[in-house]
Amino acid sequence: MKAEAENEVHQGPTAAAYDAINMVRRRGYGKPVNLPDTAVDLPEGLGKVEFLEAVQNERARELCFEGMRKHDLIRWGIFIANMQTLVTDINATAPSGYKYAANAAKNTTPRNVWLPIPTTELTVNHLMKQNPNW
Repeated sequence: MKAEAENEVHQGPTAAAYDAINMVRRRGYGKPVNLPDTAVDLPEGLGKVEFLEAVQNERARELCFEGMRKHDLIRWGIFIANMQTLVTDINATAPSGYKYAANAAKNTTPRNVWLPIPTTELTVNHLMKQNPNW
């Protein structure tokens, strides 16, 4: 999170951003976290977009079983595009018995970016409007 925030606030990666992500990468590779290691550290000189892509990929690996990926993809504005890419990838590479896995991604729409506001809240507060597509 710190690496991503530094990249956004400063319109590109800072030394603190590189330190933050490289410490995570070193720990993941079983290396001492405070010692630079060119074998696992991100290369210097990445632009804002390239660094964000590296952070996105690292978060996918580091937090793969934490249940946060959907929220990350929504925050980055790439949820629907990623899900559509997933459909293509599954249909192209999965064995026929596993192609059903694409169904969840295939059914993803802009509605899935928002959660519905509970009816009780809408009933109590008449100034509140339901989220789009709900």
